[in-house]
Parts: sequence; C-alpha cells; structure tokens
Amino acid sequence: MVYFIVTFYFLKGVKIKLQIWDTAGQERFRSITQSYYRSAHCILLVYDVSSQPSFDSLPQWCRDIDQFSRSSSAGNCFLLLSFLL
Repeated sequence: MVYFIVTFYFLKGVKIKLQIWDTAGQERFRSITQSYYRSAHCILLVYDVSSQPSFDSLPQWCRDIDQFSRSSSAGNCFLLLSFLL
C-alpha cells in the first residue's frame, strides 16, 4: 500500500505544493518513485534504526535518486532521517 498526501503551504506569500509519498520501501513501487524523482525539489529518505534491512536498502535508494533525479532539482535538497519503533 502507498500512502500519498498533497497539501499546500504559503511561505512568504508563495504557494508551495507538498506531495508526500510513503511506499515503505516496497520494491513494487520503485518504478513509481523513480518517475517522481525527476520533478522533485527535495527528497526525504526515512529508515528504521531498529531494522537492519531498512538501513541496508539506503544505498540503493541513494543510487536511484542520483540516477533518476535532475541534478538541478532534488540534488539540491536531500534529507536522511531515522526513527525507532
């Protein structure tokens, strides 16, 4: 299952569209996420510090971002967060 939300914020009078996709790292959604890298201005990767496989998959996600994002967009804003369940 993919969780998806679109919301808008105003920052200094400018309307900003925020799309959040939560694919939980599932391989079957990899092709979908790759297409969104191209138009992203910022990419956020989140992993579970209590799950070694979650951490181990980060290099592949980073390679995908490098390969499919435009260097002038997402390459300027890349965030990595961890959490503990």
